Amino acid sequence: MRAHRVTSHLPGLCLRLYPRSLYEDGMEEARCPGVMEENLSHLVLLLKRLDIADMGQCKFLDRPAPEALMQALEDLDYLAALDDDGNLSEVGIIMSELPLEPPLAKSLIAACEYDCVDELLTVAAMLTAPSCFAAVEASRKEAAVALWRPVMHDAGDHMTLINVYNAFVEHNQDEAWCSANFLSHAALRLAVVIRAELLDVMQRIELPVSPPAFGSHDNCTNIKRALLSGFFLRVWFLSPGELKVQLVLISPNVSSSGGS
Repeated sequence: MRAHRVTSHLPGLCLRLYPRSLYEDGMEEARCPGVMEENLSHLVLLLKRLDIADMGQCKFLDRPAPEALMQALEDLDYLAALDDDGNLSEVGIIMSELPLEPPLAKSLIAACEYDCVDELLTVAAMLTAPSCFAAVEASRKEAAVALWRPVMHDAGDHMTLINVYNAFVEHNQDEAWCSANFLSHAALRLAVVIRAELLDVMQRIELPVSPPAFGSHDNCTNIKRALLSGFFLRVWFLSPGELKVQLVLISPNVSSSGGS
């Protein structure tokens, strides 16, 4: 587009900051629309809320694969968001009110039962915002990890995110503190905004919001239960030996990696 604008007015040069081989062989003619690649569960949930029941008749600008639509419907069914007729259930209606991906919305709803809404609000906000951990050069990675270690929680990364958020709030959302600890001030500020928005929605639809209780063993257990209510389809487990399953590696940055 820029090349066209230059040559349509005056002679000029088009400078591309990548090699010619990448331009000629490594790039697609156009970027694939997100609806063709992303999980469609949230989109289908919103369409159901608009009473668009027949996905096959919906006029998408770029029609996703039928398999993707079916997978989205199946995921929503597993999350109890649909009734026997394929319409939104009461849980599905509440999920559609929350500006979150369906598994995270279901986890937040489940937190009402497990008395850990305050903590799940923080987790949902932190997962929705960009990573709170700043990109660090390799030469400074060890120093950054040393500063992050005090907030890392043995119970997992979700608890670590709660620790980071709480520390950020305790330090009055100070940008200098974030910089000194290799944390993204912009991401954490966005998490604060998202959390406030989610809390407003919870209060508007009159869902119970439990008081803060983070730190106790029972509370951590309840947080895990609430998360599993929404993410049970994405459960993985560590197993010794060779199995005919997909092998994945845990990032060394996660608190449960055990250094492996």
